[in-house]
Amino acid sequence: MKKLFLICLVALLAFSNQILAAKTVVRFQDWHMTEEVWLKCLKEIKADYEKLHPDVEIRFEPVSQPEKAKKFVIASEAKNAPDVVHCEIQDIPPYIMKDYLLDLTPLIKKEHKGFFDQFANNAKAICVQKGKIMAMPDSDQTIVLFYNTELYKKAGLDPNKPPKTWNEFVQYGKKLTNGKDQWGFGMVANKSASLISRFFPILWSFGGDIFNAKMTKSMLDSPDSIRAFKFYVDLLLKEGITPPTPNEMSAQDVRTYMAQEKVAMKFGSGWTISIIDGINPALKAAEVLRCAPLPVGKKKVTFAQMDFWGISAYTKHKDAAWQWVKYLTSKDVQLKIFKDNGVTSARKDVGESPLVKNDKFASVIVSQIPHGKAMPMFIGMSEVNDAIIVAAQEALVKIKPAEQAIRDASAKVNAIIARYKNQ
Repeated sequence: MKKLFLICLVALLAFSNQILAAKTVVRFQDWHMTEEVWLKCLKEIKADYEKLHPDVEIRFEPVSQPEKAKKFVIASEAKNAPDVVHCEIQDIPPYIMKDYLLDLTPLIKKEHKGFFDQFANNAKAICVQKGKIMAMPDSDQTIVLFYNTELYKKAGLDPNKPPKTWNEFVQYGKKLTNGKDQWGFGMVANKSASLISRFFPILWSFGGDIFNAKMTKSMLDSPDSIRAFKFYVDLLLKEGITPPTPNEMSAQDVRTYMAQEKVAMKFGSGWTISIIDGINPALKAAEVLRCAPLPVGKKKVTFAQMDFWGISAYTKHKDAAWQWVKYLTSKDVQLKIFKDNGVTSARKDVGESPLVKNDKFASVIVSQIPHGKAMPMFIGMSEVNDAIIVAAQEALVKIKPAEQAIRDASAKVNAIIARYKNQ
């Protein structure tokens, strides 16, 4: 009897190992896995998918936002990249140039008619390069101004009248700053791309720009660009309305300060409320916070915050990876992402849903999409961003005067343009 039991046990284990071995593993890289609120949502999506597809395992590969591109490039060079990768706009051109992404056109052609047309045109335009669909749209958001209504009231400001111009913004900031433990504005200025999405709207609003129309010359040293850059760093150096070391503050640090009511205003988008609520539920962020369009300068403009899904050109499981991407971009999953994290989707049917239209935050974010400007699709955009980040750091800690810092950044950008032109 004992011998029979052992034989059965061995047979059962062997059978179980066969089942596990038969599973297709889809490796999945996303910086949101490092964020607690997002990770919970992604785990639930993964669990639901694996119930529907018991022969597939979605294997998470967490990566920080600043490190995501670097790690994907290294893995791609080794032809061992994750099957599915979450991308930002600046990632797309270099990934395409290096042939890191799979052409999705043949896969999309097999789907029902109008499959790709379910997504917003601005997001689709980023995905299509030289007639090929190289990525799938994910989120479609804009940067807006979040503010604490209770701190407004205490400062004698009307919560129903957020600042409409940059001059008003500074004046509001001064009234909301006590110089000890409360500041008017939380500035993201550490060495991360989050600085870029917060600074570019100011740059464009002041009439400045990164490049000329053909992206053959830097415009960072134009009078309007210099004025915008000075305004940005002077929020600390001259106006004193930010915490004293913004050059060390990440986007998450600023959210934490807002959760603790140490800053009254910040730039952000759909993810803001769920993250702040996770940091400090006692604040009741959905009730106390509001959002409004960014103040206006020479132009009414904001940053178009869009993310995308790509499949590695080196995937060994093309069809399984595609099914996972399809699931991630499906209406039900995109609605769940919105419910859990407040992030608005590039899917038209999600954007038009009552859930989004009736949400006090999402309705503002979506209303600014016509004024949203995307990051330029320049092959060396990550390097350009780095030059601007270094300039901001140098100016904020007074290594260089603001004008010199941005002029030096402009010279670096011209060198980057020349290098890629000659490749």
